[in-house]
Amino acid sequence: ALSDAQNSGGYFPHVLEASRAMLTSCDNDAILFTSGYSANPIWYLQEVEKVRTDVTVANLYLMDKPFYIKYLRDFKDIDLNLTNEKIENLQKKSWPSSRFETIDLEDNGRGIEFLVESIPLEIFHSEYSSEEKYLEIPDQILLEVLKRHLNKKSIYFAQNTSWSYYSLPRALWDHLVLEGLVYKLVPQPKDRSISFNNLKNNMLQNYRY
Repeated sequence: ALSDAQNSGGYFPHVLEASRAMLTSCDNDAILFTSGYSANPIWYLQEVEKVRTDVTVANLYLMDKPFYIKYLRDFKDIDLNLTNEKIENLQKKSWPSSRFETIDLEDNGRGIEFLVESIPLEIFHSEYSSEEKYLEIPDQILLEVLKRHLNKKSIYFAQNTSWSYYSLPRALWDHLVLEGLVYKLVPQPKDRSISFNNLKNNMLQNYRY
């Protein structure tokens, strides 16, 4: 299906090149969160052209679908600690006011300077402009991914993420640094300066125009 889409003119060259740049911006074995149909050309590059297949791409737009949550768990090695039954019965949670969650951090022997022990997050309800105050399933799944993978993998968000709809990316905003076409989650102060260097390298050396 991805090949058919490309052969019928579904992906313009500049769209594919931007998607390629997102993938090449990521560290090895990273997780890249996207939203909406922007994930389709990235899937094409990974599945057909075999570009950066080490990067796990997770589409927030599909993360309320049981089949997709199982796909991430079973085929993309995303640890969610959710059984099939729990996945099938996931529901949006009532979220009447902002709540605080803390993600604990570990050094893991990587020698990170200025180590902070945790990231405190103030989480508002999903779709901030809506009067319905719920935490949607994608935000619940994303929070679980962060808790289980932040100490193991680099985590990125595509620049075109739907920031107004999803609560967790908004809560992480102060810890995200633009590296070109992706934002990198940087829990450590030292990593923020490294990310600015990565932005310059990506824009002037890594990306193709």
